[in-house]
Amino acid sequence: MDFQQFGIDERLISGAQALRSRALFHEKMLERAVAADENVCAKIALQEGREAVLLLPALQWLASAPAGEAPRRILCLAPDRASAERLAVAARVLGAGLDLRACVVTPPEEGEGAATGPASAPVLEGDPGAALVAGLPESLLAAEAAGLFSLRAFGYLLVEGAERVAELAPELLRRLSSAMLPPWERKSVLSCSRLTVKAKSLAWDLANNPVEIEIEEEVAKAQSVASETWQVESGAKLRFVLGLLRRARPPRLCAVCARTSSAEEVALRLRENGIEAAFVVGALPEERKFAVLERIKEVPGSVLVLCSDGLHGVIEEKILSDTLIRVRSLEEAAHYLVDAARQAGGPDNVTVVLLRVVE
Repeated sequence: MDFQQFGIDERLISGAQALRSRALFHEKMLERAVAADENVCAKIALQEGREAVLLLPALQWLASAPAGEAPRRILCLAPDRASAERLAVAARVLGAGLDLRACVVTPPEEGEGAATGPASAPVLEGDPGAALVAGLPESLLAAEAAGLFSLRAFGYLLVEGAERVAELAPELLRRLSSAMLPPWERKSVLSCSRLTVKAKSLAWDLANNPVEIEIEEEVAKAQSVASETWQVESGAKLRFVLGLLRRARPPRLCAVCARTSSAEEVALRLRENGIEAAFVVGALPEERKFAVLERIKEVPGSVLVLCSDGLHGVIEEKILSDTLIRVRSLEEAAHYLVDAARQAGGPDNVTVVLLRVVE
């Protein structure tokens, strides 16, 4: 995926590179928030770079303002001081080419995130007239009450940690919502680590008809891997596999077979051709099970498939492997495999357990 296919401003691309933010993690967000111009509620499960994924659509909106239009401004809601500061830091780096200024608005002391009493004077780090203002809800309301800015001046709303913001006092969130532009007059993107019921409810309160998406690191990486599809006659499959291995020898190879005899034959033929191989079928002694698990854990991203006779030998190996590669989550893959086994007339109850190795 290339940032430029979404028309992202060159000045923002250089900022993303400075943050070492990989384009493939932005694709789903940009498809919805930029290309389709939709409001978004996103579950973002990334080890690093989640702030950049949340910020980029808003900064693109800022960079694309027509000449002569009143200055555009972005408001960022955060559940705590640290989150607000991370958003501001990432925004300054990402928007360096735009000379972006960011301001952080927080309570005078930690631990007041859910306060509903009289607001204390907020602490500001930066110019309150900056293009991007990040802060805790009660601090933003206090800053508006002090005449530092108007919350109705912000045409783009970002919410980081929506599942935590949603746990704040309902009266505080109602006051905040009333102070801002109505949802249909602004853009909104919310992010969360867990797509809870309250997070979804908050999204519908703050955004106009938001779409839900999930951005997961392992899924994005899998979708970026090049793949090839071949149609091979049954009797030529082993020769085909050996031919592929002669062309390019990967450090590890997983072959999924529909039958026990096929697994045994593949392993035997590979060993005869000087390739270390083992196969796993049926019930295993406990020590062998632990050995299999240890080998799988050596390779992050590996998937262990455990299934009953209702699936084993019923689903073609190509369908099984394609499913594990292409679906968005292991839960979705498991449901798909169970449905496929039932439709194929599985002879017994169908049980599937999928385990993915993570770093």
